[in-house]
Amino acid sequence: MTALSPESRIWIYQCNRTLQDEELRLLQEKLNLFASDWKAHGNELAAAALVDNKRFVIIAVDESFEAPSGCSIDKSVHLLKEFGLKHDCDFFGRTEVLFLNEENEMESFLYSKTSQEVESGKITPFTLIFDTTLNRLKELDKKWPVALKETWLRKYLRKSIA
Repeated sequence: MTALSPESRIWIYQCNRTLQDEELRLLQEKLNLFASDWKAHGNELAAAALVDNKRFVIIAVDESFEAPSGCSIDKSVHLLKEFGLKHDCDFFGRTEVLFLNEENEMESFLYSKTSQEVESGKITPFTLIFDTTLNRLKELDKKWPVALKETWLRKYLRKSIA
């Protein structure tokens, strides 16, 4: 992705489980092929895609060359849905938040339980969260993972501390 502009648009998809080595290899092959052949209205897109931390798919496109269309974005979604069906995984659930614990290992909590997790001390304002709402490549380079207090989840800090 280093060849793309820092302003490139990104989509981050979080898998509901850790992918196995063979799945990672197959998925990365599919993503490479997809990115190299991705088109919008017949025009090639400057794109790249990768699997990160065995849980995330990141797709980037440099819109300064050609912007993706709704149909082209749908193709990327279809690719991940198809892979998920074949490998019994899901890239479209939005209930889990992944973070690094004190041992630097990946853990998760349910988004709906954020306040309780803060109150219990399991997560703090400084807990490193994998923020899947980032939408520019430059953000990913600086904020992956990022302290909870710098994400959209910070609103739960005020509620639970107050």
